[in-house]
Amino acid sequence: MLKRLNPVHAAAYDSYETARRPSCFENTHTELLNTVTNWIHDERRRRIYILYGIAGIGKSTVAKTVAEQAAMNRVLGSSFFFSRNEDNRKTAKSFFQTLAYHLAHRYSELSVRINEVLEEDRDVAQRNPRKQFGLLIAKPLQSIRAGHNPILIISTH
Repeated sequence: MLKRLNPVHAAAYDSYETARRPSCFENTHTELLNTVTNWIHDERRRRIYILYGIAGIGKSTVAKTVAEQAAMNRVLGSSFFFSRNEDNRKTAKSFFQTLAYHLAHRYSELSVRINEVLEEDRDVAQRNPRKQFGLLIAKPLQSIRAGHNPILIISTH
């Protein structure tokens, strides 16, 4: 069923295509990385952390490093690294499908919920992004029990 989502595997933080993007050098961006790590594990945190700034200051490098650390700590749910040079990664067309695919592969309870959505609506991957987000991401995540470890979704643009 999940194959119907047609994910963009190249968008993942650890894909061959994204491997060209560097991670942070040791002892760089340490304050920011500590801030993000503390946010991930703070139960009172806001649900969304937005890292912003002018182009070229290393936001994507920090995001990749956070993704690597989150994967090692088993809290990375999904990642999507946009690329203006690759057609399947320059728009949001496959964004939510790819996130849902990764989430389903990492968490069995989400896999069940996402497969239920795919059974109910075989064409959900062709729906508008708002509908895809609601059905493939928000609804399945709402079904997870309270007290579950954080699930981090990382995206760059």
